[in-house]
Amino acid sequence: RLTPLIQGKNDGSVCSLLEIGGSIILLDCGASINAFSEDEIKSIRSIRDSLLSIGGVDAILLSHCDLQHVGGLPIVCGTEGIVDTTVISTLPVHKFSQIVLYDFVQNTKMEGDESR
Repeated sequence: RLTPLIQGKNDGSVCSLLEIGGSIILLDCGASINAFSEDEIKSIRSIRDSLLSIGGVDAILLSHCDLQHVGGLPIVCGTEGIVDTTVISTLPVHKFSQIVLYDFVQNTKMEGDESR
């Protein structure tokens, strides 16, 4: 069963839950191109809390390395999130995701909004 948790539309984020063969896999964990409005942060935290309430997921599969596919990962997998979950991606997606997230944090700091 595939359940869209956040549907990508109008440059929005993508995040779906795949239940297959007794496993639960999170497909992508994105934030919109306007990352991170307060509403979006609440939405991602709600997904995180829902996942924690079912005991987490067996794995997170990342398909792309842009904010729309990895931007919510720090909230879902951060210190208050699912900390011991395997994240699956190709090596380029893994490396570029680190750069994308680092760049987002640095830009946020430069713009003076470190609350996100």
